[in-house]
Amino acid sequence: PWFIISLVIFLSCAFLYLRFADYKYESKAKIQIIDNEGDMDIGLPSMALLSKSKVNLENEIGILSSYAIHKKVVNRMNANIFYYSAGRIKTRLEHSSEWLKGAELNFKIDTDVIDFEKKYVFSFKKKSFEIAVYDKEDEFIDVFLFDRFSTLDTTHMLPFEFDATSVSEEFIGLEKSIILRPSDKVTDNYIKLVKITNSGKESEHLILSLQHVNPKIANEYLDTLIEIFNQDGVSDRQL
Repeated sequence: PWFIISLVIFLSCAFLYLRFADYKYESKAKIQIIDNEGDMDIGLPSMALLSKSKVNLENEIGILSSYAIHKKVVNRMNANIFYYSAGRIKTRLEHSSEWLKGAELNFKIDTDVIDFEKKYVFSFKKKSFEIAVYDKEDEFIDVFLFDRFSTLDTTHMLPFEFDATSVSEEFIGLEKSIILRPSDKVTDNYIKLVKITNSGKESEHLILSLQHVNPKIANEYLDTLIEIFNQDGVSDRQL
Protein backbone atom coordinates (compact mmCIF):
# COMPACT_ATOMS: atom_id res chain seq x y z
CA PRO A 1 0.00 0.00 0.00
CA TRP A 2 2.84 2.43 0.73
CA PHE A 3 4.17 1.86 -2.74
CA ILE A 4 0.78 2.68 -4.27
CA ILE A 5 0.41 5.80 -2.10
CA SER A 6 3.93 6.94 -3.06
CA LEU A 7 3.18 6.32 -6.73
CA VAL A 8 -0.04 8.34 -6.54
CA ILE A 9 1.77 11.23 -4.83
CA PHE A 10 4.57 11.11 -7.40
CA LEU A 11 2.16 11.10 -10.34
CA SER A 12 0.13 13.93 -8.79
CA CYS A 13 3.24 16.06 -8.32
CA ALA A 14 4.34 15.32 -11.88
CA PHE A 15 0.90 16.27 -13.21
CA LEU A 16 0.89 19.56 -11.26
CA TYR A 17 4.39 20.39 -12.46
CA LEU A 18 3.54 19.73 -16.08
CA ARG A 19 0.33 21.72 -15.69
CA PHE A 20 1.83 24.83 -14.13
CA ALA A 21 5.44 24.87 -15.38
CA ASP A 22 6.60 27.52 -17.83
CA TYR A 23 8.33 25.67 -20.63
CA LYS A 24 11.21 27.27 -22.50
CA TYR A 25 11.95 26.47 -26.11
CA GLU A 26 15.33 26.93 -27.73
CA SER A 27 15.55 28.46 -31.18
CA LYS A 28 18.78 28.28 -33.16
CA ALA A 29 20.16 29.84 -36.32
CA LYS A 30 23.47 29.44 -38.12
CA ILE A 31 25.16 32.17 -40.14
CA GLN A 32 28.30 32.12 -42.25
CA ILE A 33 30.78 34.95 -41.95
CA ILE A 34 32.21 35.75 -45.37
CA ASP A 35 35.44 37.70 -45.68
CA ASN A 36 34.90 40.34 -48.38
CA GLU A 37 38.22 42.07 -47.94
CA GLY A 38 39.76 40.13 -50.80
CA ASP A 39 42.42 37.43 -50.85
CA MET A 40 44.66 36.99 -47.86
CA ASP A 41 47.94 38.85 -48.00
CA ILE A 42 50.68 36.25 -48.61
CA GLY A 43 53.12 38.65 -46.98
CA LEU A 44 51.46 38.10 -43.60
CA PRO A 45 53.22 35.82 -41.10
CA SER A 46 51.87 32.27 -40.99
CA MET A 47 50.41 32.73 -37.50
CA ALA A 48 48.51 35.81 -38.69
CA LEU A 49 47.07 33.82 -41.60
CA LEU A 50 45.92 31.06 -39.28
CA SER A 51 44.27 33.47 -36.85
CA LYS A 52 42.62 35.69 -39.48
CA SER A 53 39.30 33.80 -39.48
CA LYS A 54 39.26 33.64 -35.70
CA VAL A 55 39.80 37.38 -35.34
CA ASN A 56 37.02 38.12 -37.84
CA LEU A 57 34.59 35.84 -36.00
CA GLU A 58 35.39 37.51 -32.71
CA ASN A 59 34.65 40.88 -34.28
CA GLU A 60 31.33 39.65 -35.67
CA ILE A 61 30.39 38.11 -32.33
CA GLY A 62 31.04 41.48 -30.75
CA ILE A 63 28.73 43.18 -33.25
CA LEU A 64 25.99 40.57 -32.81
CA SER A 65 26.24 40.98 -29.03
CA SER A 66 26.26 44.77 -29.04
CA TYR A 67 23.62 46.99 -27.49
CA ALA A 68 23.27 48.95 -30.73
CA ILE A 69 22.15 46.04 -32.91
CA HIS A 70 19.85 44.56 -30.26
CA LYS A 71 18.21 47.95 -29.74
CA LYS A 72 17.44 48.03 -33.47
CA VAL A 73 15.89 44.56 -33.24
CA VAL A 74 13.73 45.49 -30.24
CA ASN A 75 12.53 48.67 -31.94
CA ARG A 76 11.76 46.99 -35.26
CA MET A 77 9.82 44.16 -33.61
CA ASN A 78 8.20 46.34 -30.95
CA ALA A 79 9.59 43.65 -28.66
CA ASN A 80 9.05 45.85 -25.60
CA ILE A 81 5.29 45.23 -25.97
CA PHE A 82 4.28 41.93 -24.36
CA TYR A 83 0.98 40.22 -25.17
CA TYR A 84 -0.66 37.90 -22.65
CA SER A 85 -3.69 35.63 -22.57
CA ALA A 86 -5.20 34.54 -19.23
CA GLY A 87 -6.27 30.90 -19.00
CA ARG A 88 -7.96 28.94 -16.27
CA ILE A 89 -4.63 27.73 -14.91
CA LYS A 90 -2.00 30.27 -15.93
CA THR A 91 -1.30 33.26 -18.12
CA ARG A 92 0.74 32.68 -21.28
CA LEU A 93 2.88 35.02 -23.33
CA GLU A 94 1.79 35.21 -26.98
CA HIS A 95 3.19 36.52 -30.23
CA SER A 96 1.43 39.66 -31.39
CA SER A 97 -0.08 37.72 -34.32
CA GLU A 98 -1.66 35.23 -31.90
CA TRP A 99 -3.19 37.82 -29.58
CA LEU A 100 -6.84 38.65 -30.35
CA LYS A 101 -6.86 37.65 -34.01
CA GLY A 102 -9.07 39.90 -36.09
CA ALA A 103 -8.80 42.86 -33.72
CA GLU A 104 -6.86 46.04 -34.46
CA LEU A 105 -4.48 47.60 -31.94
CA ASN A 106 -2.80 50.84 -33.05
CA PHE A 107 -0.52 52.82 -30.78
CA LYS A 108 -0.75 56.60 -30.61
CA ILE A 109 2.68 56.96 -28.99
CA ASP A 110 6.25 56.19 -29.96
CA THR A 111 6.67 52.82 -28.27
CA ASP A 112 10.47 53.10 -28.58
CA VAL A 113 10.61 55.79 -25.90
CA ILE A 114 8.43 54.35 -23.14
CA ASP A 115 9.72 55.53 -19.76
CA PHE A 116 7.65 53.54 -17.30
CA GLU A 117 6.21 50.04 -17.37
CA LYS A 118 2.42 49.77 -17.50
CA LYS A 119 -0.01 46.91 -17.86
CA TYR A 120 -3.39 47.13 -19.63
CA VAL A 121 -5.90 44.37 -18.88
CA PHE A 122 -8.75 43.83 -21.37
CA SER A 123 -11.91 42.20 -19.96
CA PHE A 124 -14.64 41.37 -22.46
CA LYS A 125 -18.31 41.08 -21.52
CA LYS A 126 -21.38 40.39 -23.64
CA LYS A 127 -21.85 43.85 -25.11
CA SER A 128 -19.02 45.88 -23.64
CA PHE A 129 -15.48 45.67 -22.40
CA GLU A 130 -13.13 47.46 -20.04
CA ILE A 131 -9.42 48.21 -19.91
CA ALA A 132 -7.83 48.41 -16.46
CA VAL A 133 -4.43 50.05 -16.06
CA TYR A 134 -1.77 48.93 -13.57
CA ASP A 135 1.74 50.12 -12.79
CA LYS A 136 4.95 48.10 -12.55
CA GLU A 137 4.10 47.02 -9.00
CA ASP A 138 0.67 45.81 -10.19
CA GLU A 139 -1.03 48.67 -8.37
CA PHE A 140 -4.33 49.78 -9.91
CA ILE A 141 -4.21 53.15 -11.67
CA ASP A 142 -7.42 53.59 -13.66
CA VAL A 143 -10.12 51.80 -15.64
CA PHE A 144 -11.79 52.71 -18.92
CA LEU A 145 -15.25 51.40 -19.82
CA PHE A 146 -16.57 51.06 -23.38
CA ASP A 147 -20.12 50.19 -24.40
CA ARG A 148 -18.93 48.45 -27.56
CA PHE A 149 -15.83 46.50 -28.54
CA SER A 150 -13.94 49.56 -29.67
CA THR A 151 -12.16 52.59 -28.23
CA LEU A 152 -12.74 54.58 -31.42
CA ASP A 153 -14.99 57.66 -31.26
CA THR A 154 -14.60 57.70 -27.46
CA THR A 155 -12.56 60.17 -25.42
CA HIS A 156 -9.93 58.40 -23.33
CA MET A 157 -6.32 58.70 -22.17
CA LEU A 158 -5.11 55.32 -23.39
CA PRO A 159 -1.93 55.28 -25.52
CA PHE A 160 -3.60 53.18 -28.21
CA GLU A 161 -6.81 52.64 -30.13
CA PHE A 162 -8.44 49.22 -30.10
CA ASP A 163 -11.20 47.88 -32.33
CA ALA A 164 -12.73 44.39 -32.35
CA THR A 165 -16.26 45.14 -33.51
CA SER A 166 -15.98 42.73 -36.45
CA VAL A 167 -15.14 39.74 -34.23
CA SER A 168 -16.54 40.83 -30.87
CA GLU A 169 -18.53 37.67 -30.13
CA GLU A 170 -15.36 35.57 -30.18
CA PHE A 171 -13.85 37.54 -27.30
CA ILE A 172 -16.74 37.39 -24.81
CA GLY A 173 -15.46 36.11 -21.47
CA LEU A 174 -11.80 36.45 -22.38
CA GLU A 175 -9.17 38.33 -20.41
CA LYS A 176 -6.19 39.62 -22.35
CA SER A 177 -3.43 42.01 -21.40
CA ILE A 178 -0.48 43.92 -22.79
CA ILE A 179 2.54 45.22 -20.92
CA LEU A 180 4.57 48.14 -22.21
CA ARG A 181 8.17 48.17 -20.97
CA PRO A 182 11.07 50.58 -21.58
CA SER A 183 12.97 49.36 -24.64
CA ASP A 184 16.40 49.79 -23.03
CA LYS A 185 15.58 47.25 -20.31
CA VAL A 186 14.16 44.80 -22.84
CA THR A 187 17.28 45.26 -24.97
CA ASP A 188 19.56 44.48 -22.03
CA ASN A 189 17.55 41.34 -21.31
CA TYR A 190 17.78 40.04 -24.88
CA ILE A 191 21.54 40.63 -24.93
CA LYS A 192 21.76 38.21 -22.00
CA LEU A 193 19.36 35.70 -23.57
CA VAL A 194 20.96 35.43 -27.01
CA LYS A 195 23.97 33.10 -26.99
CA ILE A 196 26.52 33.21 -29.83
CA THR A 197 29.12 30.50 -30.32
CA ASN A 198 31.57 29.38 -32.97
CA SER A 199 30.37 26.15 -34.59
CA GLY A 200 33.94 24.79 -34.78
CA LYS A 201 37.60 25.64 -34.34
CA GLU A 202 38.23 26.13 -38.06
CA SER A 203 34.65 27.06 -38.95
CA GLU A 204 33.39 30.29 -40.50
CA HIS A 205 29.92 29.74 -39.03
CA LEU A 206 28.35 31.21 -35.93
CA ILE A 207 25.47 29.60 -34.06
CA LEU A 208 22.89 31.88 -32.47
CA SER A 209 20.53 30.45 -29.86
CA LEU A 210 17.71 31.89 -27.78
CA GLN A 211 15.62 30.24 -25.08
CA HIS A 212 12.12 31.66 -24.77
CA VAL A 213 8.67 30.63 -23.53
CA ASN A 214 7.25 31.36 -26.99
CA PRO A 215 9.15 29.82 -29.93
CA LYS A 216 7.50 32.13 -32.46
CA ILE A 217 8.88 35.19 -30.66
CA ALA A 218 12.32 33.58 -30.39
CA ASN A 219 12.41 32.69 -34.09
CA GLU A 220 11.37 36.17 -35.13
CA TYR A 221 13.96 37.75 -32.86
CA LEU A 222 16.83 35.69 -34.30
CA ASP A 223 15.61 36.25 -37.87
CA THR A 224 15.42 40.01 -37.31
CA LEU A 225 18.84 40.08 -35.63
CA ILE A 226 20.41 38.32 -38.61
CA GLU A 227 18.56 40.54 -41.09
CA ILE A 228 19.78 43.75 -39.42
CA PHE A 229 23.29 42.31 -39.09
CA ASN A 230 23.37 41.63 -42.85
CA GLN A 231 21.92 45.05 -43.69
CA ASP A 232 24.48 46.82 -41.53
CA GLY A 233 27.25 44.80 -43.15
CA VAL A 234 26.10 45.80 -46.64
CA SER A 235 25.89 49.45 -45.58
CA ASP A 236 29.42 49.35 -44.13
CA ARG A 237 30.85 47.88 -47.33
CA GLN A 238 29.21 50.62 -49.40
CA LEU A 239 30.91 53.40 -47.42
